[in-house]
Amino acid sequence: MKKIIAIILAAVMLLGLAACGSLNKSDVAILWSGDGIVKVPNSLINSMERAMYIESISYTHYGAKGDVSTQIGQAETAVVNGCGALVVELVDSAFAQSFVDLAMGKNIPVVFFNCEVDDAVLESYDKCAVVSTDIESVDEVQGKMIADHLLENFDKLDRN
Repeated sequence: MKKIIAIILAAVMLLGLAACGSLNKSDVAILWSGDGIVKVPNSLINSMERAMYIESISYTHYGAKGDVSTQIGQAETAVVNGCGALVVELVDSAFAQSFVDLAMGKNIPVVFFNCEVDDAVLESYDKCAVVSTDIESVDEVQGKMIADHLLENFDKLDRN
């Protein structure tokens, strides 16, 4: 189920980027709040890479390692280098407008994901969108996955 949600999220982000303008073969800057390195197969990062590959969109990962100033600097670098879109998992939602202002100056679409973004930020730029879900839905899906795993593997579990 987690894999399906990740693939759906990546596909929705791509559709949002495509709706914002032509991205054919443009480099998309994917700004992660963490390090942006695949640690778990079938992760969101893997799903996003597959979706970008299928759509023939080139991309570059940037990992902020939890530092806002690093993430803003990475966005500035991507914009200066001519990226076609910013896809941002914010380190701190309070800085969302900084990314929008940066992108707006170059007419670049921005898609925020896995974060909450104030409505005023989204309304400030017509090429800005957010893709996320409420935390209750995520908790419910994860809880169901754990329960299903326990039920399917009950006889194999070490209960000591």
